[in-house]
Amino acid sequence: MLEKHPGVAQAVVTAREVNGEKRLAAYIVALPNTVTAGELRRYLKDLLPEYMMAGGFCFSEIISPDSQRQSGSEGFACACAVGPARK
Repeated sequence: MLEKHPGVAQAVVTAREVNGEKRLAAYIVALPNTVTAGELRRYLKDLLPEYMMAGGFCFSEIISPDSQRQSGSEGFACACAVGPARK
């Protein structure tokens, strides 16, 4: 769904464990100067139920194929702050 946004070149969403709870984290390769985390949240709000929304967005210049094969988020080099669970 994220890759359908015109400012997103590549995206991977993975589950991360934060304080013993699973959270979704989105890793984004955006086209230069095109999109922010807030814009992506607004874009997805009408398309996805709340429980499917990423708790954090991490922007990077590249998402390598090797990182996508890792289990969990350990393969991603970008540190991503994932917020609290939404109710």
